[in-house]
Amino acid sequence: MSTLLLCDDHRVVREALAQLLLQVGDVERVDLAGSGEEALARFPVLQPDAVVMDVRMPGLDGVTTTQRLLKEHPEARVLLLSGEAREEDRLRALRAGARGFVPKDIDADGLRAAVGRVLDGEDLLTRAQRRALEAVPDKPGVALSPRELQVLHGMSEGQSNAEIGRSLWLSEDTIKVHAKKLFVKTGVHDRAAAVAWAFRSGILA
Repeated sequence: MSTLLLCDDHRVVREALAQLLLQVGDVERVDLAGSGEEALARFPVLQPDAVVMDVRMPGLDGVTTTQRLLKEHPEARVLLLSGEAREEDRLRALRAGARGFVPKDIDADGLRAAVGRVLDGEDLLTRAQRRALEAVPDKPGVALSPRELQVLHGMSEGQSNAEIGRSLWLSEDTIKVHAKKLFVKTGVHDRAAAVAWAFRSGILA
């Protein structure tokens, strides 16, 4: 049987999510934390099989909490819930070792599936997507955002916008928005030209 630690600063949200997460596979208990500080304090005591954490919280936000948690407990499996997160926040958390980001508007089945995969020890990002993150320098002024790089890798593998969206837990329309931004930044007009540009620039190998 598995246990989860759910961290969200809104009581009504975490209580509702706890009931939903109890429907995941063999999850028998969902413990709650109302802040990043509380999650850090409770993790070594509870030793949950996975942590589901909101990104936007007062005090320690979800990204900083994830970084500290994984530094102290590298074995922790963290899944972040994001209503709205900056790309640099995603980059920091995923580089720290978070298993993935899922949007807060994900449906119940999608959330249960994502949590189930994390409990099974899976990474929600593919190897190509991890490589894309590693290709982004820490310094500002990067031409492509981590999300745009993930979309670009999906294009290079011949995935449709819908397939890329499913792999990133995003809608097809959201992928189209990222693709348009990618085209503008790279000065191309279609997917094939974007992939060719990426190989010429060394982003894809």
